[in-house]
Amino acid sequence: MVSTRLGALVLLLVATLLSGCGGESAPAPAPDPARLLAAHVAGLAPDGRYRPPRAEESRAAGAAVELLLAGGTERGADQLASLGMPATRGTDPVTGRPFTVYASDARTERSWGLVLVDGSAPARWVVEVPHPAYDLRTEDLGLDLFRAVPGTVLLVAGAHRKAGGGAADVAHHEDSVFHALADAYARHGLAQLQLHGFADRNLPGTDAVVSTGQAVPGPGPLRVADQLDGAGLAVCRAWREQCGRLEGTSNVQGAAAAGYGAVFVHLEASWSVRSDPARRSTLARALVAAGLAAP
Repeated sequence: MVSTRLGALVLLLVATLLSGCGGESAPAPAPDPARLLAAHVAGLAPDGRYRPPRAEESRAAGAAVELLLAGGTERGADQLASLGMPATRGTDPVTGRPFTVYASDARTERSWGLVLVDGSAPARWVVEVPHPAYDLRTEDLGLDLFRAVPGTVLLVAGAHRKAGGGAADVAHHEDSVFHALADAYARHGLAQLQLHGFADRNLPGTDAVVSTGQAVPGPGPLRVADQLDGAGLAVCRAWREQCGRLEGTSNVQGAAAAGYGAVFVHLEASWSVRSDPARRSTLARALVAAGLAAP
């Protein structure tokens, strides 16, 4: 009896192994922007490979934005694919909205970025994450905003800011694909919200720092600060007071936006806000309520 049962178990095991090898494989999971973004950020490291783009590559990135905004989706996708950022399309399981993500491979020297585009509406604003895997959880806040506002473009750097000996710090280097993309969107007048993070000890008692980089604050940044205040967050307004050297005055995307007269908001969020899902959600709602996205 025991040998009979043992034989049956062996046969069952062999059949299972054979079905796993020769049968149909399980279908690949549907693309999910949260999963794709998390995988992108998980692959970033300070010693990662990175080289700045050549001038013609930066121009190609800007041209891709022009095509996407003009409705030339396939040509824009081809342009980004030529830069090592192929397209993945899907439907967001949370919002039910179509999306396209263009992402580079962090294992290559062309680790230039990830662009997540909502496909349910024309581009309305750009949310930027220049320091993923360094300003921790800023990409989570970016995804919250992407899902909250149809027509959001989420722009994420493709490498850790210390990669390439610091050349990958895209917030402070104009020779990056990230900057070329942001510059092209600003040239078309899209408001930009750039997300950063700071350690609580660097500015105790403050939840967020709002600044405009180099420009005099207009109605948009003022509304952002007021909405954060109204949500119960302690805000430092860089145009009124010293904010622990978190004012973003050397930010190259801010300088470019100012040159075009486009709205640019540099937001620093404390770790206690970024690491707490409930407080991060409060921050996201307040940012949406500020109405930076075009109608």
